[in-house]
Amino acid sequence: PLGKKASTTPVIDAGVPKVDDDGRAIVCPRCKNDEHSDIAIYCSSCGLPLYNMCSGDDRHKNVPSARFCELCGARTYWNMDEAELQKHGVPPLD
Repeated sequence: PLGKKASTTPVIDAGVPKVDDDGRAIVCPRCKNDEHSDIAIYCSSCGLPLYNMCSGDDRHKNVPSARFCELCGARTYWNMDEAELQKHGVPPLD
């Protein structure tokens, strides 16, 4: 919504999202969209990864509660605030 302030807290601070057996968020932890196809990797509404991927070059999948990648140490997308998400190419929320 117009005039809505960008969140300065990481997505994961709202609570660890429920995930399916593959570790994919059932509901987007950022915009709460629950309509994605079986092959979706990113939310079709806001662009956030539906997996808790790291921001490193290899985009490792992490457990939902991870704030940093267990393989490379990079920050996870679900542990980023709106400004950090945008720096990593995730479009701002409308």
